[in-house]
Amino acid sequence: MSIVHVRRVCRRYPVVSSFGIVWALAAWLGAPAASSAEATFHLGQKISDHVTARLAHVGLGPCSLEARRVLPNGATEGLVISNRWLVVTDVEWQGWETGFPILQAGNLLTLRIYVGEESRQYPVFESTSVVAELNVPVGRPILSKSEHLTAGFVLAAVPCFYIGRRGELIEELPAEGELVLHGYFIDRPVERLSRADDKR
Repeated sequence: MSIVHVRRVCRRYPVVSSFGIVWALAAWLGAPAASSAEATFHLGQKISDHVTARLAHVGLGPCSLEARRVLPNGATEGLVISNRWLVVTDVEWQGWETGFPILQAGNLLTLRIYVGEESRQYPVFESTSVVAELNVPVGRPILSKSEHLTAGFVLAAVPCFYIGRRGELIEELPAEGELVLHGYFIDRPVERLSRADDKR
């Protein structure tokens, strides 16, 4: 139904013109359009902006990672965080058996997610879990945890992470593992990030 048709209805039936306008506009816009709009959003964010990402160690060091975005159809693509930032709302992680003494039953290990250059990194998230299993093959998970975050945190680049005991240096941590991050993309703010820390 066109706008011209709406005007004709109002001229022909002036007494009910107000109701006619409401009815005509409702018919013109149509219910399917509202359903389509609702279907493209989830938790206030566009479906296309929702992200499930898997980060896994593929070598020595906290930044030797394979970072992949898992698509709804099961396919994957490289995780890119540059023009758009990633708001992380949930974190799931596993520590793998590597055969080192640090991974003994009862040991409390901490996952740390870091951002920044590899030589100068800052933690944005920590989570702890207890080693509960032994006598599993190397490369199999021996501890895991799932965290649902209240405020979450924002990533402007793919982070690094490592798993170990508090107070130990990065180079001394032998535990490897994987992360699954859930969240959504947001537009990168126009404002330039503060570099005050770099001037100290």
